[in-house]
Amino acid sequence: MLRISVMILAGIGTMLWLWVAGTALIIDAYQMGEGIAYVFGALSTLLFLVFTLPALILALKNRALWTALVLAIVPLISLLIFL
Repeated sequence: MLRISVMILAGIGTMLWLWVAGTALIIDAYQMGEGIAYVFGALSTLLFLVFTLPALILALKNRALWTALVLAIVPLISLLIFL
């Protein structure tokens, strides 16, 4: 059950990352707004690579599931605070 929860959270984190990074790349705004959007896209990519991807790998290998759960929750909370 814990493994499934981690995989669901990692899937939600992946979809959120794709949405934020994709929006940052296709946004058509003035120069300052476009730069801030790129930074936010880079920040979301960093959070994905540092937290969500290792959580997904740990869940697929069925190892350290509590650590994977924490790793999957951290970027979701941080991205939802900033959105």
